[in-house]
Amino acid sequence: MEEADAGALDRYQFAALRYTHDLSCGEFVIIGLVMLVENALVHRINDNFDRLSNFFNGFDVSSYRRLVEDLDNSLARLARYAGALRTDVTLHDVKNALLPEGSCFSWSGVMFGVAKQPARRFNDLYQELVLRYER
Repeated sequence: MEEADAGALDRYQFAALRYTHDLSCGEFVIIGLVMLVENALVHRINDNFDRLSNFFNGFDVSSYRRLVEDLDNSLARLARYAGALRTDVTLHDVKNALLPEGSCFSWSGVMFGVAKQPARRFNDLYQELVLRYER
């Protein structure tokens, strides 16, 4: 993600990535963040599993790690081709392409904003939404 000119504001879309251990209960933990700025897709998934292990009884770290790795790879592949995306592509489109219904992963509603430095804003949002409750 390139930084804009000093006075320019870039529009961005972002969503929190959530893990739901038991779909019938609906409890989730925010594990990552995805942002779309222009045609650049950026994401980060927290690789600390301690919070999930403490939060969900019977949490299987090795299975979760494989699922997260697959999702991370899918997002990374899409990010490599993001420059070729149509300009009207939204995070809703990306979500629909990556996350099937009934997945243990879901996204929050898509939110919007503007920033002079989208990379800095991404890091701030990641800290605020994902790392906020880490010990």
